[in-house]
Amino acid sequence: MRMKLPEISVVVPLYNEEDSVAILHRRISDAMQLADEGRLAILYLDDAMLNACGCTNNDTEGLINLPLTAREIQAVVFFRVGPTGEVRVSMRSKGDVDVNAIAKTLGGGGHKNASGCSVTGTFDDLKPLFERKMLEQIEAAGSQTS
Repeated sequence: MRMKLPEISVVVPLYNEEDSVAILHRRISDAMQLADEGRLAILYLDDAMLNACGCTNNDTEGLINLPLTAREIQAVVFFRVGPTGEVRVSMRSKGDVDVNAIAKTLGGGGHKNASGCSVTGTFDDLKPLFERKMLEQIEAAGSQTS
């Protein structure tokens, strides 16, 4: 008796994933803002940018860590604005820069070098708040090693 083979569904991607992810990385890098003489990187992504590249949320994995490869950058804050305006803020840092201290005050969590939270507001309103808080932590870490 012959065993019946399972039916296999083949999905042909509309976009070449590697190309679309490279485009997304380039757009994020081009839009990256630096603060405090390059010690803080600020990243922003919304659905329009994601869709324009043909990417999904899965393709954003690891984006936040890219700026930390630069020696000067001590911390990164990444604003991901969702389809209904909700804002997910992810923060990463090096060494003694405690981003979890920021996340905890806003109902989020994580650990010292990788934390996040969800907040409401616009990027234009949230950016200065997080920039100030991140720079305070960078300064505090700098004074601990001096």
